[in-house]
Amino acid sequence: MLRRLGNKSRLLPVLLPLFPENITTFVDMFLGSGAVAFAMVDRVKYVIANDNDDDVYNLFFVVKERKEELLDALTTMPVHESLFKHWKETEEQDPVWKAVRFLMLSNFGYMGKSEVFKFGSSNSKTYLLNEIQTTYFGNTIKFMNADFRDIFDKIYWIDEHRKAYTEAFIYADPPFLGTTHNYKTGFTESDTRDLFTILTSSGIRFALSEFRHPLVMALAEEHGLHVTSLGERRNMKNRREEILITNFSTERQQVTMF
Repeated sequence: MLRRLGNKSRLLPVLLPLFPENITTFVDMFLGSGAVAFAMVDRVKYVIANDNDDDVYNLFFVVKERKEELLDALTTMPVHESLFKHWKETEEQDPVWKAVRFLMLSNFGYMGKSEVFKFGSSNSKTYLLNEIQTTYFGNTIKFMNADFRDIFDKIYWIDEHRKAYTEAFIYADPPFLGTTHNYKTGFTESDTRDLFTILTSSGIRFALSEFRHPLVMALAEEHGLHVTSLGERRNMKNRREEILITNFSTERQQVTMF
């Protein structure tokens, strides 16, 4: 439903088989479009979906709690460049219209960016309405709006024997280093170092998506992690290899660490 750069929808058939099977609680640290978290809803008991972007959090919270109001607002929304330009400069305070504005800027902007209004022959609004109408989260998923550094302080692991903790799994898909993006805030090398430290010190199984980048590879080596190739991602300007970094061995590991 949400168009974002780096959307993992097409990569799911490759990515999900690399996750462990015995997962009770799935923690998505960087929810983004939600493709991975939503694919896990029927596979695990609990899904904790976090994003530090309050627009992302608000959108999925509204879809979960105020879906009919959102559908009514989207139905009346004109898909027009003047409205796109207006919302580039003007924020909305009402949660439903805040979600509508975010969908307009993300889904009707070129390449998911809120820079240039995208004209197309397909009826993207009808497609969007259908996607929202058929989306159902149930009681499995809980949404969070926090910096990745604060997530574990906010999760209460209800299990006296810590089984829920040991059967947890973390997936991290941060803004990739060395890329331009449409996120509210950038992701720096310092953020990347903090992320590696938090993941490796958590004691929980995890997988981290990134491009093959010198700092990323150095941190993976430093922490003794496994690196698996997910193939190349191409655009008009360049080709980059996407990798999955884990603290466990994957069955189809393709890359010797260094």
